[in-house]
Amino acid sequence: MTAPVIDPLLNARPASLTPARAEACLPSYEINPEWQARHDRGEIPEGIHGMGGMLRLVWPEERFTVEEARWILGLRETASWRALANEVIGNSNQIFGRDLEHAALRSLGQEMETP
Repeated sequence: MTAPVIDPLLNARPASLTPARAEACLPSYEINPEWQARHDRGEIPEGIHGMGGMLRLVWPEERFTVEEARWILGLRETASWRALANEVIGNSNQIFGRDLEHAALRSLGQEMETP
């Protein structure tokens, strides 16, 4: 199931969607405690080879409103993750763009498709 497509150029940005509000809906990353325990016991190789599974997403309680989520997803129809992040929070970080899309889908009760 996909969100209804909107034309963000025809629909004004929701007034409630400030950069600070958008950032409050984004996940943070933290060290996975299971990975840390294995690392501390010496079960994980040092260097780049041992980094898989090191981080995990932590989702905040804050979610986008339906209007905000649909606007973000409508913009994502034509914008790259970088352009999406730049438009919504003023930072063209591709990771933020992906997280914005994921947070918008999550707010609508959907999951992001993974390849």
